[in-house]
Amino acid sequence: MAAAALCVALLGCGEKSEPATTGPVVTSEEQGKADIQAAQSAANAFLISSDAAVVCDKGITPSLLKKTYGDRKGCLKARRPASLAKSVQITSSQVNDGTATVVATAKGGPYGKGEKVTMTVVRDGGGNWRVSAVKSNAKVGP
Repeated sequence: MAAAALCVALLGCGEKSEPATTGPVVTSEEQGKADIQAAQSAANAFLISSDAAVVCDKGITPSLLKKTYGDRKGCLKARRPASLAKSVQITSSQVNDGTATVVATAKGGPYGKGEKVTMTVVRDGGGNWRVSAVKSNAKVGP
């Protein structure tokens, strides 16, 4: 018995000392799925969200804001209900190193009976996903 106690005290009897974990382990596959969902959510919000302040302040990149709307005031003014899609169906999405391409079919408002919209969505320094480019035949902006 004393030998076993000595073994434990001196050698740990083969047990490794592991540092405590600080949270759940997230696999790269789980992170990839989370990134796709976040990018799709940002793209969907850009097309249909009536919360103009959230989209203008947090949902699009500053460069897209300037290019499409001029400034925040122009963005807020342009994002009225008639300028938004009524429904969106994500048809494909792909994420690669903090940049996503999301393709959707938008209907209603300027998108009529259905318009293909391709969006580039990027992860910013804070980990938020923001639409950075939009390609469509529908008019977006003022």
